[in-house]
Amino acid sequence: MIGLLELIGFGFLFQTVVYLIVRAYAMSVTRENLERRFDGDQDRATYIATGLTQYRHSLRFKLLWLFYILPLALIILTAYLVNSQ
Repeated sequence: MIGLLELIGFGFLFQTVVYLIVRAYAMSVTRENLERRFDGDQDRATYIATGLTQYRHSLRFKLLWLFYILPLALIILTAYLVNSQ
């Protein structure tokens, strides 16, 4: 049981690092796309800030949480199935 808790603890730390890297990359790609699509009708900084705010509320951004949920669920399911037999 202690081994499982250590695995979950270190896995959580690893997942956090991966999540932060993927999140930063996704925000960077979104910012680049917004900068490329800027047409000059309004202030550039306001346009990009508004676009990034909309992205943060999108489903695509929220799906990044699967980096936490799926691996943890698979580890718990595997431990349950192995120990239930």
